[in-house]
Amino acid sequence: MLLRYTYKFLLGGIFLLLVFPVFSQTLDALECRKKTAEKEIAYINSLLGKTGSKKASNLEELNLLQAKINHRRYLVRDVEAQIGIVNGEISQTRKDITSLQTELNSLKDAYASLISAIYTKRRNSTWLMYVFASDDLSQAYRCLKYFRSFADLAVFQGEQVKAKTVELEEKRKELEEKRKELAVVQKEREAEVKELGKDEARLKELQKELEKQEKGLKESLKKQQANIRSLNAEIARLVNAEVRKASGNTSSSGGYRELPAAERELSNKFEANRGKLPWPLKRGTITLKFGTNKHPLFKSITFPPNNGIDISTEAASDVVSVFAGEVVRVFPFQSYGNCVMIRHGEFFTLYCRLNAIKVKVGDKVNTGDSVGTLDIADSGNSLLHFEFWKSTKGSTVPQNPELWLAPRK
Repeated sequence: MLLRYTYKFLLGGIFLLLVFPVFSQTLDALECRKKTAEKEIAYINSLLGKTGSKKASNLEELNLLQAKINHRRYLVRDVEAQIGIVNGEISQTRKDITSLQTELNSLKDAYASLISAIYTKRRNSTWLMYVFASDDLSQAYRCLKYFRSFADLAVFQGEQVKAKTVELEEKRKELEEKRKELAVVQKEREAEVKELGKDEARLKELQKELEKQEKGLKESLKKQQANIRSLNAEIARLVNAEVRKASGNTSSSGGYRELPAAERELSNKFEANRGKLPWPLKRGTITLKFGTNKHPLFKSITFPPNNGIDISTEAASDVVSVFAGEVVRVFPFQSYGNCVMIRHGEFFTLYCRLNAIKVKVGDKVNTGDSVGTLDIADSGNSLLHFEFWKSTKGSTVPQNPELWLAPRK
């Protein structure tokens, strides 16, 4: 019987070690993501507070509001996942309590039977008969040791009953704490869903306001689409020119040459930091993603591919280099304001919509060095257009910056 209980205890201990760390790690990850989303929402609210009173910023407000709604939906999803995990923990704790109660009852029954048997043997002096009937002292000692083991077993069983009773009480307390935690998380979900409803209502209201300006907006949109196409073509041309220059070939007809050893080493270091590079802004939220984007209001209209990301931030924010490199271009471009291009071996980063520029062509920059400050938009905020490019054997391909930048904390 003792072996059977020991086996159960070992299995139960192993199960708890395997299961509960998984729950804990998942909850920790969800909590971390929740805090990040909450920070993003709070930051977007601060930006929205500056756009609300400006008519010209309605479209930017729409973009910010849509970004906020996306973060809010992620937040609700994570809270719901958290509720599911806590419910799972509660269910598991209830099963543990039932199992512990069964084991405790069995231990108590076994302990009662053992005590009764020992008491009966002692009362009848049966154990003394066995001792006196021994052939020699050695056998008598073994008999005494045998009957003593019954007493030791009784003590052990008693301790097991006490330990299991304490464990059961702890599990009941744990269950109560989990129920309280669940109630808190459920209230949090209700609050987030309510806020999400408010945001979506404001989005619909803003869409109606902008629909009244449909004609003017669509004319402005055509210019914006043309600017995006022009920027894409110009950046591709400039990157190709820099690739040829870096490889020692200034001919536009091709003939790619390998990068010098120093540039190759820089490229390798850059590549090794994929997903870990710092952001070009201290604070900011992405309002236009990499690739194809639909218009936030006129869903039937699709923008030309965005070769970077657009990050909304506070007015006149400082822009920094995300990695060590060399400034190879500083130029103005239509509605994108001033742009700075930095080469990092076979990689290039582009920073547009700058006002004051703090670098010049030929400057060597380190990670975190300031390249300039952003221009102030009509909304009172600023917007950074940021691109990544990679050149491989003469071909240049835009990269999704979100895959290279470190996750926000």
